[in-house]
Amino acid sequence: MVDLKTCPVENTLAILGKKWTPQIIGNILHECKRFNDILSVNPGLTSRVLSTRLKNLSEFGIIEKRIQGHSPVMIEYNLTERGHQLKELIFDLAMFSIDAFPDSIFGVLPGRLPHFNSSICLRDQIENLNLLHTHSRTNGH
Repeated sequence: MVDLKTCPVENTLAILGKKWTPQIIGNILHECKRFNDILSVNPGLTSRVLSTRLKNLSEFGIIEKRIQGHSPVMIEYNLTERGHQLKELIFDLAMFSIDAFPDSIFGVLPGRLPHFNSSICLRDQIENLNLLHTHSRTNGH
């Protein structure tokens, strides 16, 4: 039998459970890849915290920083292969939360959830909700 140095779930949650980390990963996943863009869609997120989270995610091999151009320099953050593996996990966490806590997510009572079009993949509809949520935050709605 192999002795574990740490619980694998605890280890993952120690990385992903820090405030703003899931939102930052989601932003990068949904094509919001530049520092100021990430800040603008996350009211309350400070540049200091964003810098720290991006550095941590880079150290864990979840994102990579790409520098393009010379003047002006453009910096983008992209998910690595390891980072892309989180897409399923984040989706599963979102689905759990939608199922278990609909009132917190949608502000409605259980049984009165938004109607999902069964002819469209539920995963795509949830991703569209994420994009709409991000869009509404950028437009002040």
